[in-house]
Amino acid sequence: MKRFIIQSNAIRIILITLFWLSIYQMLYMYINNDIYIPSIQSILKETTDIFTNKEKLIDIIFTLGRMIIGTTISIVAAIVIAVICGSKNYMFEFIKPAMAILKTAPSIVLILISLIWFDAENLPVIICVAMCLPIMFSNIVYGILNIDKVYIDFVKVYNIKRKNVYSYLYVSLLKPYFISGVNTIIGISFKVIIATEILALPDYGIGKRIYDSKLYLKTDEMLAWTVIVIIASLLIEKYFNKFIRKKVEVIV
Repeated sequence: MKRFIIQSNAIRIILITLFWLSIYQMLYMYINNDIYIPSIQSILKETTDIFTNKEKLIDIIFTLGRMIIGTTISIVAAIVIAVICGSKNYMFEFIKPAMAILKTAPSIVLILISLIWFDAENLPVIICVAMCLPIMFSNIVYGILNIDKVYIDFVKVYNIKRKNVYSYLYVSLLKPYFISGVNTIIGISFKVIIATEILALPDYGIGKRIYDSKLYLKTDEMLAWTVIVIIASLLIEKYFNKFIRKKVEVIV
């Protein structure tokens, strides 16, 4: 039964993929201009070239590294700040406006202002943290604030050890908020980092390659980089969530 379900899902994915590739191919044939819409063959050729070119692989590694560093800093900082704010209401009142500003400020404005202050190599990580931290913070802090008082009273009445409170109560109750936050920031972090790389133009990075492709009207290469980013983002989100779920289950 399980094998049949897996095969059905695979067939469905293949059919959907073929449908959209057919739509793209019809647009390509209708417009008949490689600058506007390049052929699928040329995009695949450029994608292959990226994975066989050492310099371009370095660009992928740098962007992935920035994404991992930025999201990790955001997650750790959000947990620490949210725990402090969740236990002390006056701290939450002080932190809330700063997080609201970061959450609502246009990313392009933050990038342009930060270009004056920071080095181009470090800027993508800084902007990633600025964009992802308030999202992760909001998820966790509101999860803490929404914990039913019944659980807190139960802990006090039965005098449960603090260690057990954290592992069995807070971790299990905050798990959905945490995973939801991680799901959100993984996609955002990739977009923000690449947008920052396009504007800051560091020595290495996918964003710099996309900018060069646009500059020389290499639309097929630009789309090849876009395909790689989408696939990488989906894979990281999938396996990172599996890893997080396992770790949380072990703790609980």
